[in-house]
Parts: sequence; C-alpha cells; structure tokens
Amino acid sequence: MILKGEGDVADPRLWGPAPTQRPNLYVAVSTVRATGRVVDTYETPFGIRTIMMNGREGLVVNGEKVKIQGVNNHHDLGALGAAFNVRAAERQLEILREMGVNALRMSHNPPAPELLDLADRMGFVVIDEVFDSWERKKTPLDFHLIFKDWGSRTCAPCCAAIATIPRSSCGASATKWANNIPARKAPRWPVGWWRSFARKIPHARPRHR
Repeated sequence: MILKGEGDVADPRLWGPAPTQRPNLYVAVSTVRATGRVVDTYETPFGIRTIMMNGREGLVVNGEKVKIQGVNNHHDLGALGAAFNVRAAERQLEILREMGVNALRMSHNPPAPELLDLADRMGFVVIDEVFDSWERKKTPLDFHLIFKDWGSRTCAPCCAAIATIPRSSCGASATKWANNIPARKAPRWPVGWWRSFARKIPHARPRHR
C-alpha cells in the first residue's frame, strides 16, 4: 500500500552548502495507527532548497552561485576497511571541510545511506553514482562479465527501489546523478537506456555520464 500526502512549510529555513549557506534540515514524521493506537513511526529528514545548473552560471543553490570544490569519495576508510563506520566517515568529512571541500562525487557505486545523511547534515553537495562498468571491462573480474544478462535487471530495481535516484531523492545534498562510463568506451544502447530510464523518474536533478 502506498499513501501520499502533502504539506506546507511556512517561511522555511533553506538547506545550502557550507560555508556561505547553512544546511538546515527538517524531519517528516510518518505515523501508522491501528484502532486509534500508534503501531509504527518513521522519521524522514529532508531539506528545502532550489537548484539550477547551466553552462553560464554553473551550480546555483538558493539563488547563489556555488563554486564546486570537490573530491572523489571512495567508500573505503583506509585501514578501517570498507564496512561503513559513521564516526570515521564524519571525521573524514570534517577534515575535507577544513580543507575547503564543499562537494563529493561518490565513486563509483551507490553510497551508504549514512554517508548521504552526513552530507545532508554537514552541508556538502553530492554527485551520486550508480556503477562504472558495462559491457567493457575495467578490471578482469568486474561487472562486464554479467552485464548482458544482469545489466538492465540490476539497474532498474536498483534505481527504482534502493539506490541512486529514489534513495537520495529526499536528500538535500544530492544535486546530480551520474554513471562513470567514459564516452569513448560506452556502448550506445545502455547509455540511451539509462538516459531514458532516469528521465521517466520525477525529480529536479540533472544527469550526466
């Protein structure tokens, strides 16, 4: 069952990237009641902001031109390994922020939800990626081995259920969706399929490859 609702926020405090703006966030609380008794609640943090991107101004957030000073952010944490550690990732972002970084390009797979939550809370803009291997290999044992059989079946439910597009659709930090496929290596049909698929999903974020 899917229930939809709408509401208004009067005079909202906008989410914006540091250091010139503040990453203000709200929380939507969904409550399920049965026979008048609360049986479940779910909290969804979200931010309110406007985003525009064009060739003349670049990225504009809440009417302010934002110069992207970003890094490629791989999911591993050095000696701590690849299992996600919230405090370790937070510390990493704190160091990057002190260096003047205000943007993260996720490399090159859907990031942990906790990392997107940190980006929302700490005021980083995010380029969210889905994967970086199609029919042509980058390493001998990567996704290219099963792409023909599993490419569309993986991408569609991944994007539709748990990954890049809907998972971060409420995240204020997500400003763009991407897949890291070099144009000279990309087969034509999957690039067209991805573009067509992404454009069918209601959102206000650009796409690129």
